[in-house]
Parts: sequence; structure tokens; C-alpha cells
Amino acid sequence: MVGERAKESLRAHCTQLYEEWTASPRPQPRSDVTFTVTSNDDLTQSLYQCHALYQAAFGVTNRIEDRQAIVCGWVAGQREPVCSCRLTMVKTLREFAIADWGMYKGELEPGDTTDCTSVDTKVGCMAIDNLAVHPSYQRRKIGTALVGHVKKWARERSHGFVKMLRLSVDYRKMQTCEFYSKLGFVVEHIDDDDSEVRMSFLYQDDPGLDRP
Repeated sequence: MVGERAKESLRAHCTQLYEEWTASPRPQPRSDVTFTVTSNDDLTQSLYQCHALYQAAFGVTNRIEDRQAIVCGWVAGQREPVCSCRLTMVKTLREFAIADWGMYKGELEPGDTTDCTSVDTKVGCMAIDNLAVHPSYQRRKIGTALVGHVKKWARERSHGFVKMLRLSVDYRKMQTCEFYSKLGFVVEHIDDDDSEVRMSFLYQDDPGLDRP
């Protein structure tokens, strides 16, 4: 159970990091990392690589489901990806709220400050999960480059339809919450039961990416 004081402390800290992000220039993309995106049409090899990388980083594996794509980052001389994440294509915000959270609008949990009606429910939403960087390549801004690539790919691939990225973070992983806050994600909701922090990125908050 996450206490209210702890929630407010986390929100305030992440909001400060987000505001610093809005006022800072965007970093130049790394030129030594290349990215590939594999859709459901050809996932087999990428799934093995994604599973292996996630297990190397966290010691556990996660299953892959339908309507998804895998993004992998590569550096010269390496036969395996050094980073990866899973993307789930979600048509609308309403579908995402119902499918992933089991609630929407009037069904929001008591005390939840998330305003799902503040964003057009017809906007495209893409969910990010299983983001991992191989231990040997952590703290080299590779994760930052991966998120940056996902932002651009999702926007360009959808021809501007996707206007939001969403993800969930374990409340106990403060560094992960800080990581996403520094990349423009804001805390939407902190779940009491499973200590899950739900965060989102709106393209309208980053004029450099908010274009078809």
C-alpha cells in the first residue's frame, strides 16, 4: 500500500524533473546506435532477442502478445541488440483505459485524479513496456536514445494519429520514474494495490515532435 504522503512526494519530484525537461534543449540523437522495428509479421527472431535481453537486465521474462512490435537498438560489432522495448498499438485512449486499466471515465477508482476526458478519446495511444538496456551498456544514454526513437517512429508510422505514449512503472523503481520524467513523461496515477505508477507522454508537450 502506497501512502498519500509518499504519492505526493513522488508526484512533486517527477513534476520538477518534467519541468526541467520542458525548459532544456533536446539532446542530439546518438549516431552509434541504430534501431530496427519488427511488427507482428516477422516477430520470431526479435522475440527471442527481446526475451534474452529483458532476462539479462532484470532476471525475468515477459510474454509477447498480439498487436505488438519490438524495437531493438544495435551498436557496431555486436550480434545481439543492446536495448529493446515492446510497443502495443492501441487505437484510442478509451480502448487503452478499458483494456489496460479496466476502467474509464465514471469507472475511475475513488480518489483517482486522472482526467481521461481531458484528451480527445479518439486520439491514438501507444503503450510502451519491457524497455531494457543490457547491463554492459547501461548509463550510456542508450535508453534515452531508444525512447527518442520510439517517439519519432510512433508519430511518423501513424502519420500523426498517435498523440500519446503510455507506460507503467513499479513504484519501488524510483530511478525508472525519474528516467521517464526527464524524457517528458508525467505521472498520471499511482495504484494503491499493485504500487504501479502510470505515466504518459503527450506529443503536444514537445513541439519538435508534434507534426505528422
